[in-house]
Amino acid sequence: MTVSSSVTSYGEGEPETIALTDVKTKHNYIHVTPRREVAFSADPTVVVLQGGAAQVTFTDLSDMEELGIIAWEWDLTGNGVVDSTAQHPTRVYTQPGLYTVSLCVTTSLGAMTRTKNNYIRVMAPQATASIPRTHTRKLASIPFP
Repeated sequence: MTVSSSVTSYGEGEPETIALTDVKTKHNYIHVTPRREVAFSADPTVVVLQGGAAQVTFTDLSDMEELGIIAWEWDLTGNGVVDSTAQHPTRVYTQPGLYTVSLCVTTSLGAMTRTKNNYIRVMAPQATASIPRTHTRKLASIPFP
């Protein structure tokens, strides 16, 4: 680092200029840490149970620059239990509900976690009713005063 300064004074007679220069070098003074971000997506995030099951695929989108990820730990149901250690897992849900998802990635510098509350919505299929035509009757109209 070089610091320079100059001072000019104007008084009686000729202007006078004084230059000050000081050179200092500092090694390892600025430390830039690599960008680290845990991120993920799911497809789909809203799903209807079909045949009692609904499949969701998760994708790790974490950016750890040159650190490299050593391990992945996914909690896909929000119960605090690791459900998968794959980088891009798939989960089959069998119960309707809202599910919180967490991803913990481990690098040589340690672990970082990202949680998305109520991220997956699994819905029960909509009940439909059908009445066979043989059982339909025409309703009588009732007059109201």
